Amino acid sequence: AGLLLFSLSFLAIAAPPKPDYLVRVSSTDARDISVTFRYTVDSQDLSMADWGAEHFPEGWGKFVSGLQAKDERGAPVPLRGGPQAWKIAASKGQPVEVSYRLRLDHDRHPWPHGLDEAAYVKADAIFMTGMALFLSPDDTAGATVRFELPPGWRASTPWNRNPDGSFGV
Repeated sequence: AGLLLFSLSFLAIAAPPKPDYLVRVSSTDARDISVTFRYTVDSQDLSMADWGAEHFPEGWGKFVSGLQAKDERGAPVPLRGGPQAWKIAASKGQPVEVSYRLRLDHDRHPWPHGLDEAAYVKADAIFMTGMALFLSPDDTAGATVRFELPPGWRASTPWNRNPDGSFGV
């Protein structure tokens, strides 16, 4: 059985909207993570943590691919910027869905301070911090996170589990 250990300290920023994240870990390759989140736009800013991966020119964005956004009808919503901060071309109050893939090969790169802040994969577990995983809008207080994990895996987080099985951040 696998275990996903998780910390998301940087998402404790105040005020709505409330993003709802779905984190999927591939059952055939634990290093392949897909993330989707839905939220109502308050600010056009989306970003990953701007510290912890300074030794990469792209920051945490080095591990992100396939970033896209769409509106509630499924129409593409442009994103500009990168590799670690973006502007979404959506109006305040507009519901959107953002998705991206994350390649967990952080542990295959040198880290100046060790792997404490990086994601790493073991035969029976994945460890990652929120800054290694989450691209987010400015306002994330009240966000929820759901996990789709390979059979036999479970998520271990510092957050409370909601009655619907999601975790409240």
